Amino acid sequence: MMGMWKKMKRRGGFTITDLLIVAAVAAIAAAIGMPILNQSFEKGREKTDIANLTTACYEAQAALVTGKIPKGNGAYYFDIQSGVLMPAEEKSKVKPCGQGTSKQGYMLLPDCPDEVYYNCTLDTKGKRIRVTVMDGKLEKYAVRFAVDE
Repeated sequence: MMGMWKKMKRRGGFTITDLLIVAAVAAIAAAIGMPILNQSFEKGREKTDIANLTTACYEAQAALVTGKIPKGNGAYYFDIQSGVLMPAEEKSKVKPCGQGTSKQGYMLLPDCPDEVYYNCTLDTKGKRIRVTVMDGKLEKYAVRFAVDE
């Protein structure tokens, strides 16, 4: 009787069924978690783009008030590293800062005057921020990611 008990006693280790069940549970957890993780990354990229555009808006307003940029018409590019507006001729010196948000639509930039909107109808990855001055002030859609890249 004792010999039979030893034969029936399971040896150490996992069976193939145990491993398949664990793999199936891990695959289901990953399938549920990946869309949530991607959505979080997308929100982070969008918030970064909005923060950069808002900073460009503030800098443009300050530059207009202090006379750092002329009161006429023109296009400028915002250098996120130095925090200054560069003339369009020096666009190549400005590092692209778009994070790559792909959300569709428009939204009002927080606390920016003159109804400056965030235009998020294009893929912003690798784009520079362009600020357009018309008649000495910022117009609607004046602060946006450049589409001519």
